[in-house]
Amino acid sequence: MDAFWSHSWHGSSWMKIATVFFLSNATAACTISTAAAILAGIAFGLGWLPSFDSQSVQCFWCMGVGCVSYALALLYWRSRRKVFVDRICISQDDPQLKAEGLFSLGAILQSADEMLVLWDPSWARRLWCVFELAAFLYTRPSNLQKPPVSIRPTLLGHTIFSVLVALLLAGWTFHLSMIFGYSLQMGVLASLGLCGVIFFAIAHLARVYCRNVTTLCDQVATFRVATAKSYCCDVDHKVSGDDQPMICDREIVQRCIVKWFGSVPYLANRRT
Repeated sequence: MDAFWSHSWHGSSWMKIATVFFLSNATAACTISTAAAILAGIAFGLGWLPSFDSQSVQCFWCMGVGCVSYALALLYWRSRRKVFVDRICISQDDPQLKAEGLFSLGAILQSADEMLVLWDPSWARRLWCVFELAAFLYTRPSNLQKPPVSIRPTLLGHTIFSVLVALLLAGWTFHLSMIFGYSLQMGVLASLGLCGVIFFAIAHLARVYCRNVTTLCDQVATFRVATAKSYCCDVDHKVSGDDQPMICDREIVQRCIVKWFGSVPYLANRRT
């Protein structure tokens, strides 16, 4: 297995999905769209593609074909990496299968080559999320200087998307201004104006990210297994619409911690 993806169920789903799309498919999308734009330029130069103006030597096909091919590749490119995602790989409907999956989590983490943490402010408050990271580090060799763990904020996808929209609007504004006969200075000013509005929002996202990093440091410094949040404890170990008791994840985690690290306080003191 190539990677284990750790995430909080209480984070924004669409932000996590957007981040995963860019992390997994952005390289392929850039390669395909660049190649498509170059081919469109060559086809235009050979006269295979029409122009909006028979006297114009400007090619508007490159940006159009490049943008469309980038979007399609980003959405539909299929990565060959094998990853583990709890909601998909562990049954959420069958209690028996779910329990077997939870008890096998240590072996699953050991078989993963790397871990990707899709981080948001709720991640460090969830018991399972922190336990997954601790378990993954436990399965790595003790002399490993840099564990194969990548932490990516879920704001990343939103931010990259905003940058792409800003550049797309700026490019098309400039091209359209040239089509309708506006001056070069007017096209540049209009493009920069649109970019400025969106980049102001991007700057706000950067400030939010910096505040979240400060929050993460505080959460790690004050993390305790006893106070970490867990869904089973939040619902008082009762399945909705059923009198059957729910398995307590906290008890399972504490047993694993005692087995691996000797005691729960020892794990709480191991902060790197």
